[in-house]
Amino acid sequence: MRKFCSVLAVLFCLSFILAGCSRPEKSPTGGKSSGVIDPSVMRYSFRADAVESEALTEPYRFQQQFFLQDDAVVKLSFSAQDGRILDVTDAADGSAVAVPDTSLIQEQFESGSILCGAYWRDGQLWLLLQDPVTNEYTLYPTEKDAQTLGKCSFQYALTDKMAVWQNYVLLMGQDEANSLADTLVLYDTQAQTEKKIANVTDFALDSAGNLYYIQRTPAAPLLVKYSLEEKKTHWQRESDSELAPQKVFCSGKDELFVCSSTIGAQGSIYALDPTSGVTLYKLFDWGAESPDDYTQNKMARADFAVGADYTVWFDNLRQAEKTLWRFTPYLPDAAAAVTLTITAPYKEEALDAAARRFSKAHPDVQFSWDTDYKSTDDYLHHSEQYAEKINLRLMTGDIGDLFLLPGKLSGQYLDGKGILNAGSLAPLDDCLSGCPDLDALDTAMLAPLRDETGTLRAIPLGVNPQYLIYNQTLGEQLGLTWNTDSLTWTQIFDLGMRWKDENAPYTLFACMSAYAVNETVGAFLLDSTRDIAAMQPDLEKLNTLLSEKTHLYRIPEDAPYYWSKGFFDNALFCYGQGAFYEDTFERLSTAESENGITLKILPMPTSGEYRQSYADCLGISTASDQKDYAEQFVQYLLGTGAFTQNIYTTESALMNREADFARFSSAEMHTFPLQERHYQQYRAVCTLPADAFLAPFGWDDAMWPAFRAYRSGNLTLEECIAQMQAKFKMVE
Repeated sequence: MRKFCSVLAVLFCLSFILAGCSRPEKSPTGGKSSGVIDPSVMRYSFRADAVESEALTEPYRFQQQFFLQDDAVVKLSFSAQDGRILDVTDAADGSAVAVPDTSLIQEQFESGSILCGAYWRDGQLWLLLQDPVTNEYTLYPTEKDAQTLGKCSFQYALTDKMAVWQNYVLLMGQDEANSLADTLVLYDTQAQTEKKIANVTDFALDSAGNLYYIQRTPAAPLLVKYSLEEKKTHWQRESDSELAPQKVFCSGKDELFVCSSTIGAQGSIYALDPTSGVTLYKLFDWGAESPDDYTQNKMARADFAVGADYTVWFDNLRQAEKTLWRFTPYLPDAAAAVTLTITAPYKEEALDAAARRFSKAHPDVQFSWDTDYKSTDDYLHHSEQYAEKINLRLMTGDIGDLFLLPGKLSGQYLDGKGILNAGSLAPLDDCLSGCPDLDALDTAMLAPLRDETGTLRAIPLGVNPQYLIYNQTLGEQLGLTWNTDSLTWTQIFDLGMRWKDENAPYTLFACMSAYAVNETVGAFLLDSTRDIAAMQPDLEKLNTLLSEKTHLYRIPEDAPYYWSKGFFDNALFCYGQGAFYEDTFERLSTAESENGITLKILPMPTSGEYRQSYADCLGISTASDQKDYAEQFVQYLLGTGAFTQNIYTTESALMNREADFARFSSAEMHTFPLQERHYQQYRAVCTLPADAFLAPFGWDDAMWPAFRAYRSGNLTLEECIAQMQAKFKMVE
């Protein structure tokens, strides 16, 4: 498939969330099997035994696509560069399968008239040519007479993919009327008719002429089976928490495989029943064995193929480099000496991928999951029930070998501090001191995960702090002399009130969504739990500023486009959260370049010690009989190779500074280069001394209702503070 390095590709990528290699999982209960494969036999692991990269001087004139010859996977490639015109090679060993005589079409190729190529299982090669005068397509079989299809219907005559079956020619390309959408055109050369299917992102054909295509919809991708021979749709499958189709492939045995991208499981290949679309098993996960990130920028448009022996290939052309990965299956030793059980509300895919990597290096250690829910969303809908259940299990020590605390969510119903102090989790200080990567760890991040005696009970898989983005240029123009590394809410609210009284043309925060406003206000209220009564003046100022808004923040309708030129005009701060190096950090560089300003990342203001915000945290059960193995795994998680392409390196900062900086250094840039000073400022925020595991247990119920009642006029300020103090004391 032709891959274009353009804004369109980036926009296409954003419709997917992209990370995760594993053993195939059993077919879901009730799933109808086609009988082609017995999922119970499929217990492959994969090793990356070939990675090939090649720079391209003219990437827009290069095309490469997987096809089949009998059961073998082959690559069709053509390019005008370096004298290579056209070849078909065996994907397994690179040997030539077909090198056709192209002398008759050499001139058309050099002029760019050849748009696309296709190869069929019987060895027939097809090329698509475009007449530069009439703009008509010509199908050129290398062993038959050429055939005219009709005028080009794609924008810029760009054809991304092609296939031929009997009298049908299938072409996919950018729609002429909508450059953001691809259209699949089905030409019936015998009946001289054509059928168009809009918003198609990929397709595949089996030997019987069954077309499987992925169609983009407003809600989510849709997988459809359509029979060319019968001219009817057999079934369609909507995306769900398990499957979000991205690419599709039919093997030489007509097995149907789909590459899926869902949260926490990007680059997963599933085998589907061709007769019903039901999932049979998961064949492959990118995360466990991959040599590179499966990110939206690098792999969102990569083709894949599955061989008859279940070898997996990925092929990608991005910018001016093409890369081919090959993963060979093998059978691991099923007789593992030790199985470590991870107890968690749901299977965390990033941690699961790290566990599989650990098992590759330690074949005598395997992992199992003890979960109650299938996904984060499922857990969120039942988090109160889960808290009740898991608290009982914590009291009895029935939490397996490793226990996962869902960090960002635990403040709702799980008492993080209570769990640390309950004695259910084993001490980890000796484990930490024996960690081979100890010198690379920022151990200040561990403070909130110590119990009341100072004993370490868990480790963070990542930290995800809130922070402020400060318009340093405006601050200097205004003559502000405050210490930006230790700002207080009083200083900020006093400045906003002064601007209000003077009717100054400034606002504290640039355009903020409702989420950002709530998070910023929430950070202030959380800080006030240290001394609620002392925060009375600031509560009053905050209420005044929220009521008038003008000098607190700009509403979206009144602000320029997010991070565009003018976004920071007369605005001092912007809310930020997370280690989104490819996203937020690039926006920082863009905003500085577009607006001619300097931005700085600051800690969230405080009147006491800093509160850290964690991703998931992991502890070892006191009752575990496998503590030595569990400690080895914990030490592995603190190393440089545990998390390489998933949520803990895209959303959260890693405790291992070397691994985290490597993640930042490898971040993809689109327009302006990332600035290392921004990273160092963010890292400083991540490593500030912290005194709490998220918000105190019960904080939401204690603070927000009283503050909202005060904001709506149903409580006086004094009544609000009294209610906050009383409720917080009850849950403290």
